[in-house]
Amino acid sequence: MPTTDQANNNVRAGPPASSNATMCAVLAETWWAVALRDVLAILFGLIALVVPGAVMLSLALLFAAYLLVDGVLGIIAAVRAARAQERWGLLLAEGVLNIIMGLIAFVFPVSAVLAFVFVTAAWALLTGGLMLAAAFKLTKDHGRW
Repeated sequence: MPTTDQANNNVRAGPPASSNATMCAVLAETWWAVALRDVLAILFGLIALVVPGAVMLSLALLFAAYLLVDGVLGIIAAVRAARAQERWGLLLAEGVLNIIMGLIAFVFPVSAVLAFVFVTAAWALLTGGLMLAAAFKLTKDHGRW
C-alpha cells in the first residue's frame, strides 16, 4: 500500500501545462541557441543568393565526403558480417559503389550537381507520370474528376 507521500506525488497540482507554454519555456531557456541557428540560417541564405555556384559546389563536395565515409563504413560492416558468417556481398557492393561515387563526385563536383538535377528530374517525371496514370485509371465512382 502506498504511503501518503507517494499518493500525494501521484496527484497533479493544478491544470496540466499546455504544450505551447512548455515550448515557450524551453525556447526562453535556450534563446541563444535559437538566435544562433537563425543567424547562421540567414548567413547561409545570403551566401547562397550571392554565390550559388560556390554553395552548390560545397554541397557536392560535402556529399562526396559523406559517400566516402559511408563506403568505408559499409565495407567494415561487410567484413564484420563475413566474420560472423552472415550475408556480406551486398554490403560490400554498396560500400565499394559508395566509394567509387564519392571519388567521382570529388573529381567532378559540377557533374555531381548536374547528375543530381537529372536524377531529380527523372524521379519527378516518373512519379508524376505514374500518379497521373493511376488517376486516369480511377472510375467516376471513386472521384476521377
